[in-house]
Amino acid sequence: FPARARCVWQRRLAERVLERRRVAAAATRRILRQWRVFRFRRLLWHRHFGRLVERKRVNDAASLIQRQWKTHVGRAIIREGRRRARLARLVAAHARGFMTRRRLRRERQEALQAEAAERAAAKHPWLRGWVRNVECGAAVKIRRWWRAIIGPHLALRRWRVKRDAAARVLQRAFQAFSWRRMF
Repeated sequence: FPARARCVWQRRLAERVLERRRVAAAATRRILRQWRVFRFRRLLWHRHFGRLVERKRVNDAASLIQRQWKTHVGRAIIREGRRRARLARLVAAHARGFMTRRRLRRERQEALQAEAAERAAAKHPWLRGWVRNVECGAAVKIRRWWRAIIGPHLALRRWRVKRDAAARVLQRAFQAFSWRRMF
């Protein structure tokens, strides 16, 4: 080979060798980087795996406790509501009993007083026969008027309230049924 051709051939050979070395170095760098990433991830996994497991266990326990607490609080609220309703019924029963006893005592006392007044008037010469025909007192008049006029009105109003409540219950039930049927 002439000297010039030999130089070109050697230069191209050197370039090819350099290119092969560059490719090999790049491949080595890439492999080493992948190896380092793998080792780092493995290290992180082993280092944090215990922490992850512990955190999951703690979170599960906390969720369980929260669920149990909500259930406990709900049951306590229901129990408290039932207790209050029971006490309200008891107080209402006692109040009704007290009012009934008071009314009976008053009626008995009024009857005894009326009988005593009738006996006293029957003995009196000027008042014989007048006591039975005389108009009653204002309290008795008011009570009679109340029972005759206002009483039926109040009973009708109570009946209307009950009827409206029953109609509302039916409306709600039908609305829920139609809503369910629609969707």
